[in-house]
Amino acid sequence: MAQKLLITQLYKGKTHIQGDLTVLRILYDTNTIQIYCRQDSPLTWLNLFRTVQVHLEFQETNNAVDWQQYREESALEVYHAHHLKREHFVGKYLTKSKQKTHVIDLPAHEKSCYGIYTNRTYKLQLKEVTCDRDRLAQLILGVGLFVMAPMISTSPYCFDFSSICFGAYVSSVILIFVALFLAGDRSFRSLPSLKTNMDTIFDEHVILVFGIWLAGGLLMQKLCLRWRWLWQFSITRRVLCRIYRIVAYLMISTASDYNLFGWFCVFLFLPWPELSRIYDWLKKHNVYYRRLIGQFLGYKRNQPINNDANKMQEINNQCYPIVHDSYQSKYQMQLRVLHENPPELVHVDFIDDDDYTTSVTTNYSSPTTSVTTNYSSPYQYHCGSSSLRSLWYGD
Repeated sequence: MAQKLLITQLYKGKTHIQGDLTVLRILYDTNTIQIYCRQDSPLTWLNLFRTVQVHLEFQETNNAVDWQQYREESALEVYHAHHLKREHFVGKYLTKSKQKTHVIDLPAHEKSCYGIYTNRTYKLQLKEVTCDRDRLAQLILGVGLFVMAPMISTSPYCFDFSSICFGAYVSSVILIFVALFLAGDRSFRSLPSLKTNMDTIFDEHVILVFGIWLAGGLLMQKLCLRWRWLWQFSITRRVLCRIYRIVAYLMISTASDYNLFGWFCVFLFLPWPELSRIYDWLKKHNVYYRRLIGQFLGYKRNQPINNDANKMQEINNQCYPIVHDSYQSKYQMQLRVLHENPPELVHVDFIDDDDYTTSVTTNYSSPTTSVTTNYSSPYQYHCGSSSLRSLWYGD
């Protein structure tokens, strides 16, 4: 019966004050835990990005309070966790020295109970945010990173920006490790709540956090610049694209506290890269099948020059850069076409080292025809006879 009387229902915005020291000491001496439970509200599209937190505040400083906390799905599980000494550490450390407030995350879409065992007075309040802007922004950034991953992995500017962001994130994790160690959490048991811990540090040391972010980002960018020579290999860019997409999947899957929504979004986006590869393969073989169909129907236009020895005497495939810097290259390919009946147009299809086909059409002005192409990086296209995929002419 005493256990039932100590279960209190939590409501949004309602503050629970436990200020009777006599009662607290009796409960503490009898090893009795106080339990607070909240009922879950129905899941809707409006509360997919809901955040639920318990704000616990003591009158004394953090070092002067002896307390344990537990978080489980039911009051009975909290009771058993207390007897088994299976404490919940998220939000216990990194307390602000002046406000003495602890922020404990609760499951947003599940019934949960919170238990506290202490002999000090405290105030406890449940706070809910129906649509957390941070969670919504995380979903948008995850989708954007998924869509832009191929372009980011081949663009030097985007690569530099992503390296700065990654350096800032790594520096944040290191900062949380150091802060937890200095606060007394030697086993880092409260580390899983990175966002809550980072918000606590950011509110207390804004300038320090910005400085660490900047230093970590610049250091990571400098490190990536030193190893940029690896970027000339296509496999490096493909691996980098896969890494970006894995990060995007993690951001999308953890944007909402409702796990099924995150996994549904991930499986919704997973097939698109493979469909894109199939589309690129079909595009690459488009010219070949188009010429094959033309030959089958008996058309003479769009006839492959390579297969007509009487009309075609020589193709001199030579290309050289006419504009070249560290971020953009512009190549010009010279095609020497000798034909007894010069066509009006020359169509060129060539392929780069990433299996992407580019089609260029130019006017036939002389036996030596120049074709100009643009690329976003000097490593995306290599000159040589193997670059020319097909050459055909039309009227």
